[in-house]
Amino acid sequence: MQWPWGNGWTLFWLTVLLLVLLIACVTVIIKKRKRKEYLVTVEGTVMKVLADDTDRRGGMHQRLLIKITKVLDNPEDADVDTQHNVLVTMRFGDRDGFPERLGVFDKADGKRIEIRGKYIPAENNMGNRKQAVIHFTHKPIGYVRLNNKTYR
Repeated sequence: MQWPWGNGWTLFWLTVLLLVLLIACVTVIIKKRKRKEYLVTVEGTVMKVLADDTDRRGGMHQRLLIKITKVLDNPEDADVDTQHNVLVTMRFGDRDGFPERLGVFDKADGKRIEIRGKYIPAENNMGNRKQAVIHFTHKPIGYVRLNNKTYR
């Protein structure tokens, strides 16, 4: 039987070419996808102390809104939002976060703060607010520094 596009080898090479193009397209798409979280260290000003929150799994968090004034470390080259307030969550009360709630943050309005943690850009935030978030601000990767004291 004669194929309209030539012999069997022609069909074979067309298939190989299509597979190569498909792999190239998938590779480009994967590279263009934005990362969800980035490890960063930032300096900023506490704009507002928010009420504590509990996540879906029962983890308790102290929350602050900060205005980032300086990006100190950004090894993954995240596009860190310095124009809008960023939500900072500090887990406490279990082995995953700080051992207990840190009262020092209750009076942190207007104070300079340094934070290391995982940054989630606003467009990747799965919460109900479309706002950038810094979380994992505790051991083993993060910390919060306020009044020259570091909390891990």
